Amino acid sequence: MKKNYLNSLLLAIILLPCTIFAQDFNGYRQSNYSGVSGGDLNPANIADNRMLVDVTLGGFSMSTYNNYGYFNPHQMPFWYNGTFGTDDNGNLGSQAAIDYNNNPNNGKIISYDSTDYYMDRNEGNLFEFNNAKGKSLGFHYNHEVDVMNVMVTISPKMAISLGIKQRTFLNIDHLAPELLTLAVNSLDPNDIYDLHKKPLSDQLLNISFNSWNEYNVGFAMTVVDEEEHFVKAGAKLKFLQGLGSFYMYTDEVEYEFFNADTLANVQGHFNYGYSQNIEDLVGSTSAPAIEFDPMGFATDMVSKLGIGADLGVVYEWRPDWKDYKYDMDGETNLWRKDQDKYKLKFSLAINDIGGMRYNKGGQSRDFRANITSLFDLDEFGDSDGLVAFNQ
Repeated sequence: MKKNYLNSLLLAIILLPCTIFAQDFNGYRQSNYSGVSGGDLNPANIADNRMLVDVTLGGFSMSTYNNYGYFNPHQMPFWYNGTFGTDDNGNLGSQAAIDYNNNPNNGKIISYDSTDYYMDRNEGNLFEFNNAKGKSLGFHYNHEVDVMNVMVTISPKMAISLGIKQRTFLNIDHLAPELLTLAVNSLDPNDIYDLHKKPLSDQLLNISFNSWNEYNVGFAMTVVDEEEHFVKAGAKLKFLQGLGSFYMYTDEVEYEFFNADTLANVQGHFNYGYSQNIEDLVGSTSAPAIEFDPMGFATDMVSKLGIGADLGVVYEWRPDWKDYKYDMDGETNLWRKDQDKYKLKFSLAINDIGGMRYNKGGQSRDFRANITSLFDLDEFGDSDGLVAFNQ
């Protein structure tokens, strides 16, 4: 169990794109034409908007980051389907795809100091970053699903918004490169990494995951309009429905791998927990795992109702403000909505204030380990449920 699960998890992390964006829907929400989506970046953005009404019915954004390794698709023949797709008989579609999939160096994580050698030979698809050694490693994943997002301008100075979203994030921080190297090599490192019978440590390793639904209502208005100086402010109130969460934190952890199946001298403080529904899905010795129901997972109230908020303000310096005024239908001194009126724009927002409280699973633990003898990792091989795993 230990080898297969670690390999699958860590290889999946490495295969994900190695870029990070601080905000979902990056490159769009910053636009002056982002409409209601701009209010998710800063709730003040919906005031003085380019549009009277803006509706989003369905949207998806995802971003990932890791600072350990990257996937190089350069040698993949015929993109993804042509490389990994099969015909009606289950065979790969071309000789190039067969050669690619049968290459023993594809799927193998290649050390940064061997990258040039393998790339010159057109081999390998997983490579370490050249700065991955000797530093704390991390991984981040998040996605956001816009179910509905609506904005309505109710006056030249005011606007309101309504939204329903599903959001998920996963963070892994302070991961020791030695542990990751052992994991991706099935705890059996090759000749490049001599990590067996060597004292190792993981200081402050932490893993956190949260998934929730969000129902929000926003309001923004112009608060200062002195031609050259323009300020708008906004706020968004959020109601949070937790779908699932887990965490693990460690401190002052020291360990040693005697071999691929045995640990020695394990010491440190461990703290982990998870929401009750995750325990229900995994099962325990007293209750079997329930069948996963995607619809139930997306709608059940696992946490107590959470309250959150976004606050924001936008300042615009408009030294040429006279060029953007007009009169129409008996009204005077109106701002043009079709052009950028500022020379300088400053935006400040504090997002995702608040939180939610879950019903913690019964097998959550906080303990200190002090194992000075050899510890057989095969003890985990037949663990059936969280109770057996904890024991």
